[in-house]
Amino acid sequence: MKRAFMLPAEIAEGANLSGNEYGWSPAAFPHALKKACTLGYACLGGQFQFRAPKATYEMYWLNADPDERGAEESWEEFQLRSCVQTLERYERRLAETDFVAEGHRLRTLLELSAPEDEPLDYLCFVAYFRSRQQYEMRHNRKMG
Repeated sequence: MKRAFMLPAEIAEGANLSGNEYGWSPAAFPHALKKACTLGYACLGGQFQFRAPKATYEMYWLNADPDERGAEESWEEFQLRSCVQTLERYERRLAETDFVAEGHRLRTLLELSAPEDEPLDYLCFVAYFRSRQQYEMRHNRKMG
């Protein structure tokens, strides 16, 4: 299993680390994104998940990914754009998606939760942040 990139506490605040992925509640994610942008981190996007006590349901089709870094795009341009695009796409998904209906489609989600719980109790947004050094290290490995 890959190790998670450790995030500064200011970004990870309010996140739940499961395996190698940080996930934030829908209310907490915009704050984490803003803090990451301020600290010079790019956001590589992410997707919504339900994290029940005994299972995780990934919804890859409900993602909020920025466009890839352009060949001539500076780190500073990419870093800022990635955060702006991720937030725009995140907010659009959040506004357009009926997460209660998505949760009810996952019958086992309800079986693994307490009877009084609602699907939204388990909703989170998993996002991937990288510093310039982390991004370049990862990119160089792919190229090599």
